[in-house]
Amino acid sequence: SDAKGHRTALVAAAKLFGALGDAKARRPLFAMLAAREPHVVRTHALTALTHCLRAQKLTGSEIETLLPLLDGDDEVGVIRPAVRLLEDQSLDRHYLTQLNRLAESPQPLVKRFAVQKLGGFESTAVVKTLIGYLTDDSYARRDQATVSLKTLPAARAPLMKELLACDDERKAWTIADILLAHDRN
Repeated sequence: SDAKGHRTALVAAAKLFGALGDAKARRPLFAMLAAREPHVVRTHALTALTHCLRAQKLTGSEIETLLPLLDGDDEVGVIRPAVRLLEDQSLDRHYLTQLNRLAESPQPLVKRFAVQKLGGFESTAVVKTLIGYLTDDSYARRDQATVSLKTLPAARAPLMKELLACDDERKAWTIADILLAHDRN
């Protein structure tokens, strides 16, 4: 805490916290993610957090701190570790708007993460969105939408309707493959 403004000391502290891998370091590490901190400090803090919080449940404020980081363009230093921290977390319904926005990200990793998380919600609107992604130009969205629809029981009836109305052979095969996962008998 005495090292505020001293980039080298903050990076060293983040590396030390990461090497120790102690979950008690979460408060100072999340403090290092503040926008006022240099980018190098933030990237080392994120890396340390992935070592300290593996398989730990994040608080709402921690999730709120990490989600905006996915809007950046530093895939290796910021996006990858942030996704690693968020991927095992269950997100509430109030994150749906953010997830829909993140699904439109230019970063394939962020698209895949957002669509995967959308697949955790049993809602007609989410199923409709995921079905729309089946013919998307983005491989990340298209692939993850297929995986997510295979796990959503609420998707079966809308997929049947979509299959019956479909005139695109490739889309029909994709839907048939998804439906096969729903009901093998």
